[in-house]
Amino acid sequence: MAAVSSLRGERGIFPFFYNTTSTGSNEFMTHQLKSRDIIALGFMTFALFVGAGNIIFPPMVGLQAGEHVWTAAIGFLITAVGLPVLTVVALAKVGGGVESLSTPIGKVAGILLAVVCYLAVGPLFATPRTATVSFEVGIAPLTGDGPLPLLIYSVIYFALVILVSLYPGKLLDTVGNFLAPLKIIALIVLAVAAIIWPAGPISDALEAYRTAPFSNGFVNGYLTMDTLGAMVFGIVIVNAARSRGVSEARLLTRYTVWAGLMAGVGLTLLYLALFRLGSDSATLVDQSANGAAILHAYVQHTFGGAGQFPAGGADLHRLPGDGGGPDLRLR
Repeated sequence: MAAVSSLRGERGIFPFFYNTTSTGSNEFMTHQLKSRDIIALGFMTFALFVGAGNIIFPPMVGLQAGEHVWTAAIGFLITAVGLPVLTVVALAKVGGGVESLSTPIGKVAGILLAVVCYLAVGPLFATPRTATVSFEVGIAPLTGDGPLPLLIYSVIYFALVILVSLYPGKLLDTVGNFLAPLKIIALIVLAVAAIIWPAGPISDALEAYRTAPFSNGFVNGYLTMDTLGAMVFGIVIVNAARSRGVSEARLLTRYTVWAGLMAGVGLTLLYLALFRLGSDSATLVDQSANGAAILHAYVQHTFGGAGQFPAGGADLHRLPGDGGGPDLRLR
């Protein structure tokens, strides 16, 4: 999931959605998106969803599910892709805000829902995860997996996060032009490698996945927390289309549905590759290993020591609210 802090300063991150031609008024020149803008909206939506939980849970499920990996994958995709896309579509139909979506349940309940969403994808689960996963994948192999290196890294990491969040219009444009493409390229390299260079044979499934692979995959897919994240940053997607002059509800819904579907296809392809990576990694790690350990072991096995840097780059593009859920591992 991408940064909740990008609710501020959308123009600094995605300037191509805004009319840059001065007309002497506040009116936009067009009320329909061009094909290029629709594709850019889809890429933006994909970038918003890809976070720490998206790259650590699929390898873990793949490793633990073993020969039942594709049954577990179906359950995972329903909650990790289907529900977030449906959430984005629902937000588009009501105007993009959580407050509008929660109108039928009342104002008080709506406020509580919004608070829970922000806390869950913020300080309670997702924000700490963004630091720990990037540390485990990119830094721990160099410094050791101890409390002091993690503390020092976390202080530096969140200091930079605060700096970026305070000046989104100035820094996030640079981040979006450099780190986001770096992350996407690193993920593509990792996904292709997982398909053409498997680390070994498929592992044996844990008892939990032998008896209920679909339901366990279903639960782990929800733990990416993309459904809650979509409720928080869905307004960014809708406002991106509105900023190009699209005001008609029918068009807003159509463009948001297209963007959500494009993001869903991208996430599905990424997840399938990471499932394959995890299911073939039994010879590298113990089945109780978390997703970060699996990714690190595979990268070391396939690319050597230099591979930890692109692997870390795939997860260093983080801001508050861009992460996964709690680390619940089946043992």
